[in-house]
Amino acid sequence: MTSSANTLGNLIPDDFYDTAPLEQHLVYQGEILADVPIFSMPKPKAWQLLRTKSGKRVHEALEHGGLGGLVKVLDSNLSTEQWYGDGLGDYAMGVLDKRPVLVLSNTCDVQNNDFLQVAPIFAAKPDQSYVEKLSRQEIFSAVWVKKHPPEIPEESYADLELIQAVHKTYLKRILPGQHFRLNPERVRILQRAITRYFGRPNSFDSRSDVVPADGTYLCTACFYMDGRVTQVRLTKDSRFSECDICRGTGWVLKGR
Repeated sequence: MTSSANTLGNLIPDDFYDTAPLEQHLVYQGEILADVPIFSMPKPKAWQLLRTKSGKRVHEALEHGGLGGLVKVLDSNLSTEQWYGDGLGDYAMGVLDKRPVLVLSNTCDVQNNDFLQVAPIFAAKPDQSYVEKLSRQEIFSAVWVKKHPPEIPEESYADLELIQAVHKTYLKRILPGQHFRLNPERVRILQRAITRYFGRPNSFDSRSDVVPADGTYLCTACFYMDGRVTQVRLTKDSRFSECDICRGTGWVLKGR
């Protein structure tokens, strides 16, 4: 039983969220947190470097309560200024935004480490077919986050391409003093999505690829999901098809 209320009363079944786990003081894998700072790289290929007009580095100008003064913004590709090479890094422009995130770190790591791996949550496209793909786990780089007003006002997704490490001091729960997280079954789906995204084999896709060379090809889904070897003999430039056993679409060339 879970709760969608802001108190521990009114427990109702929920097939997606578990908002009231027993250990209220702990953060779990699958936790949804509010207003976590997420840093985005600028879309242009060149970093815009920040340099003070006094010649000091930005952190030096801010020491002892200083306000830093004026800074120059320099294109790292077009300016004669070079990135500092002293191993201390440089200051550059980026976008810092606060948004809800999904905690991806293993629960043990959450408890023992200072930094957590999180994925920012974005509203899904206003397209029912896209939401259906999310719900069927057909988008490898995204994890469905079901609509749950007021905490999650729209159908959304956690973006695995934009995973970041965030220090625990920046964590803020959506419900003060409580948790708002995926239920245990959804956490297992999250774990599978993380494994699939980072651990999937390099394979040929029957939906888009042609056979690159004569040989025996193995179905990756049969092997990784069921511990079964399914193989087919294919000739160069023919088309891959779905696996007859599991309907999988990924194939790898068997070693000789």
